[in-house]
Amino acid sequence: TTFPEHTEYRRADIYMFLQNCRSIPTSLGMFHLTPEELAGYYPEFTEPEKYCKFSGCAHINEPVCGVKNAVEEGEISPIRYENYKLLYGELKAENSRK
Repeated sequence: TTFPEHTEYRRADIYMFLQNCRSIPTSLGMFHLTPEELAGYYPEFTEPEKYCKFSGCAHINEPVCGVKNAVEEGEISPIRYENYKLLYGELKAENSRK
């Protein structure tokens, strides 16, 4: 499957894919998505990430992370956050193989 290069179509396709994703896909590379872009497809991260200590926070291991805090406070679904971490790891692994 190929996706239109137009950004809005591509963003909508990826967003729908991630909303419906129940397990780690074997080829996230088909979206040409980088690990750094992934958080942008989780709209619930937008507000809490303003409170991250570091610009470019991956929301994984960094101290003082607004997203991790929002998960702990029940503002973000732990299931969605775990899914994010798994997808982030998969994207990192794919990028390291390139």
